[in-house]
Amino acid sequence: MALINGIYVFVEDESLDMNLECTEHPVEEGTEITDHIQRKSVEITLKGKIVDYDDTVSWEDSTIVRVNATTALDKLKQLQKSGSLITYVGRNAQSNLQIQSFSTTHPNTVWGGCEFDMTLKELRVAQPAYTEDYSAGCAGTQQVEQGENGEIYHIVKLGDKLWNLVSENYKILKPFFSSVSEKCAWVMEQNPHAFSVPGDIDSLMAGEKILMGLR
Repeated sequence: MALINGIYVFVEDESLDMNLECTEHPVEEGTEITDHIQRKSVEITLKGKIVDYDDTVSWEDSTIVRVNATTALDKLKQLQKSGSLITYVGRNAQSNLQIQSFSTTHPNTVWGGCEFDMTLKELRVAQPAYTEDYSAGCAGTQQVEQGENGEIYHIVKLGDKLWNLVSENYKILKPFFSSVSEKCAWVMEQNPHAFSVPGDIDSLMAGEKILMGLR
């Protein structure tokens, strides 16, 4: 068995790819010189089944979310669609992944579920080159826009979490609330287009422009 963000899947085959990219240059005499080595993103390829289950089981530090096969399949599709970060625990364990590809077949031998093939790829984000600008209540200026009336907008990038944006990057912006949860609810109400699942704080979609508050 294996867990994808706490969702149980039955994995029959698991393949892990960890590669290095080396740049070589020829010299007049002798062997070529390797002057640059860079680690490539980790890829995990899975093949297995999504089936019904009804037991509550904890494995290591992950608790399995017990749902039926249809619900599990819907959740996995949504994780891929929203570009959510994935933690995978199986024969190998890896975090900071995304579902790069996901295909299913539905033979009559798998009652109520499906067979699947999936590729998980590590997300590696380069550090942005932007200057600090705490006067706007944010950690930088590259992904921030300001409206005519003092509105502060954030351009969502992969890996952004609404809770972190509200509690860390934009905590000094108006309107003020007594808790982070209330401010998150306000942001979600102002930006319904930015969430792939209405009311789900973890379904924030990359590339969306969202209103975070006012100066």
